Amino acid sequence: MTIDDEIATLDKEYPLTPHTNAGRLYSTVRRMKAEKERNIPIERRTGFAVSVKTGKAANEMAEAEWEGFYASLCAELRRDYPDMHSRLFSTPHRTPEELRFLQDAERLEGRSLTEQEANLWIGQAISIGDLPDHAEDCPFCKLYGIE
Repeated sequence: MTIDDEIATLDKEYPLTPHTNAGRLYSTVRRMKAEKERNIPIERRTGFAVSVKTGKAANEMAEAEWEGFYASLCAELRRDYPDMHSRLFSTPHRTPEELRFLQDAERLEGRSLTEQEANLWIGQAISIGDLPDHAEDCPFCKLYGIE
């Protein structure tokens, strides 16, 4: 497959979305991740993202600059939109029961859980032998006041 074919595939599979900050950041990081994984040369990668710090488009950067810029975009995505970050980088397969349980845990905490926190919540539920299925007598839900 040629670079042009690869880029056409990327355009189809990882379209860039300029509509909202969340969508723009997510689609940019997703695309940059895919380009990096496919070893697309930097000069052929998308220039959609432009560094405020240097004023350069991503495809005009040297390798170290590109890696630093990509890392900062990934960090921004994780900080501002952790659920979107998890979709790209670290979301393990969750059962429907685990997902419902984590939604309740997030309501209890009053915020989105990080992936590490979610894993701890799930681990605690499993360690007491009863991953909550929202039954009234669930000991974990009672322990943490989840209704």
